[in-house]
Formats: sequence, C-alpha cells, structure tokens
Amino acid sequence: MPRKAELVKVIADESGISKKDAAAAFNAFVSYISETVKHGKTVSIPGLGRITVTPHPREVRIPYAARTVRLREKNIQRTVKRSGDALKMFTDTYKKL
Repeated sequence: MPRKAELVKVIADESGISKKDAAAAFNAFVSYISETVKHGKTVSIPGLGRITVTPHPREVRIPYAARTVRLREKNIQRTVKRSGDALKMFTDTYKKL
C-alpha cells in the first residue's frame, strides 16, 4: 500500500506541480473527506467508491442482573467499493505484478 509521500510524489509528477503544492492538495482532499464524513454526509468518488458513516446502536447484556443496557451509539465508517473503470484498471495492473 503506498504511503502518503509516495502518493504526493505521483500527484506531483502526473500534474506537473511541485511536491509542496501536491502535498497541500492531498491534505485538503483528505481533510475535506474527513470533515464531510464527520458531519454524517456521504462522500462518493466515481470509480473508487463511497465513504459513509452509519450509527451503530450498542446493547450490552448483564448476565447476573438478567437485563440489557443500551450504550451510546457508536459511529462506524463504511467504505463501499464499486467496480468502476479506475478500480478495475488498478486491480488488473496489481494482479499482473
């Protein structure tokens, strides 16, 4: 799995901008996705997938008291991968290596 530095280098090489500008663009992209998902909205990236957060209610059973207790809901991040053209091309290339 590529690290952030490798992704920034590829972005800089492909777009013809400096690594500093590519790092700023990458950080803005990641922070936008984080903030959007944090506020309960869905982020959809064509060809790669959809990122969403869904509430997950939690109940705990206390055996000695023979009752269940509801705990605070926990938000679970879900990434739904769609078989877009970009993702298919990436996985096909990866399988060849």
